[in-house]
Order: sequence, then C-alpha cells, then structure tokens
Amino acid sequence: MADIREEGIRYACNRIYLSIHPENEHARGLYARMGFYASKEMDGAEEVMILDRKPSM
Repeated sequence: MADIREEGIRYACNRIYLSIHPENEHARGLYARMGFYASKEMDGAEEVMILDRKPSM
C-alpha cells in the first residue's frame, strides 16, 4: 500500500481518491489505517475515500 503514497509523491498529488464497495469493511479499515477518510461522494454505487497529502517543499 505504500505504493499509493509513493505515486502521490511521484506525481506531486496533494489529494488521492479511491472508491470502495460500501459493504467492504476490510478495505475501509485498511485504507483508514493508511490515512484515507470517507467522503460524502459516491462513484456510481461505490463510496469515495480521500487521502490528503501535505505539499512537499
């Protein structure tokens, strides 16, 4: 999962979005431990989670 954060650094992203199936509690917990939080957005039938990154100097 560190790859997600590394790609964010590589492409200078300040925010990373992903979507999960609403019933996938394992994925929700995994991503939450990585710092993602649930947004109120939906991508079709999937819930969107967001990871905010601090811009590097």
